Amino acid sequence: MQEKRYPSDLTDSQWERLHYFYKDQYNKQGRPPSARLREHWNAILYMTRSGCSWRMSPKEFPHWKTVYGHLRKLRNSGALEEMMSAFRQDVRTNIRKTSSPSVAIIDSQSVKSRSGKKISKGFDGYKCINGRKRHIMVDTLGLILATKVTSAGIQDRDMVIPLGEKMKKWCPRVETILADSAYDGRQNQATLQLGCLI
Repeated sequence: MQEKRYPSDLTDSQWERLHYFYKDQYNKQGRPPSARLREHWNAILYMTRSGCSWRMSPKEFPHWKTVYGHLRKLRNSGALEEMMSAFRQDVRTNIRKTSSPSVAIIDSQSVKSRSGKKISKGFDGYKCINGRKRHIMVDTLGLILATKVTSAGIQDRDMVIPLGEKMKKWCPRVETILADSAYDGRQNQATLQLGCLI
């Protein structure tokens, strides 16, 4: 049993569930030290929970560049989405719901930000914010099904289909998408092809 230093540290049972996703990796590349991987995840969860910058990661964790590289590799390979989908199913089945939801909710949030290399800033005329916009689709429990970050100038209605297609990969049972009037638009009738309704 590993002692927790921070509230965000993994418990032994959480680590056992997370550790499962690395088994295929072990067969191909030899067995990496479990303690090191667990420390990577403790660092990732600390950063997520505290909201501090990578460079301010506590010294007892592995170097922030190593941890960030590990997380980026998981994201780029699609393994991170696979993990999140499995954990979402765990949460739903633990409270006696079906593993895949039938209803999704979509909304967005515009935030002020500095210009970046990959995603340019834009102006959200409705909220008068110059920055970026987070488009999020969740189930009725608030568990994330799909996300996308764009320029704040992108209209909400233009993101229904991209988010719906991304969500359907992990949640094929979704039949209804709940949205406010900002998502109304003729082009969103195409969501019927995904088995979704607005």
